[in-house]
Amino acid sequence: MPISLLIVEDHRFVREMICQRLASVKDFTIAGQTFNGAEAVTMAEQLKPDVCLMDIELPEINGIEATRRIVAANRNAKVLAFTATDKPATVASMIQAGAVGYVLKNCSSHDLIAAIRHVAQGHTYFSAESLKTALTGIPASKHEPSLSKREIQIVVLICGGKTTKQIAQMLDISMRTVDSHRYRIMNRLALTSVSELTQYAIRHKIIPSK
Repeated sequence: MPISLLIVEDHRFVREMICQRLASVKDFTIAGQTFNGAEAVTMAEQLKPDVCLMDIELPEINGIEATRRIVAANRNAKVLAFTATDKPATVASMIQAGAVGYVLKNCSSHDLIAAIRHVAQGHTYFSAESLKTALTGIPASKHEPSLSKREIQIVVLICGGKTTKQIAQMLDISMRTVDSHRYRIMNRLALTSVSELTQYAIRHKIIPSK
């Protein structure tokens, strides 16, 4: 069964090159392509691709908002960010919006193909470069110095809807370590739910507000 793809990229030449390269992969099929964020949301709902390859800078609505709407309409949607920006705030926003992967455009076609296959199989995929830049770039909260850098990383991923298993994969730590961090964070901040943690993270500018 081929992996169906929706390609969302605002630059026509780049989009055509991506489609041409991915269409040459035996188990890939291009279900659709667009340069427009709003159109991507509509196409994702209609076509239900296995993976949506999403740029960030798009006309009408950006890739972050498009991802948020796609995932809101279909909790099983798999959005893989494919962009030139590795700004920590952007990566964090995409994670919070529901993206299950993030790959930089300077990667090789081999890495992009591997990322698509990985995401299609139900795993998360964050290139080492994008994940390192994003998570090490998250500043410690000025309002809550008791949270360590690692704990802030965990908070960002939890608020982004990532499971314990996904967080463990992304940070290359054990699930037990993730659970331990989660327990200490919730206990230290006197919080009882992910909703409360998300509100706290927004309030203290650990993650951007929607």
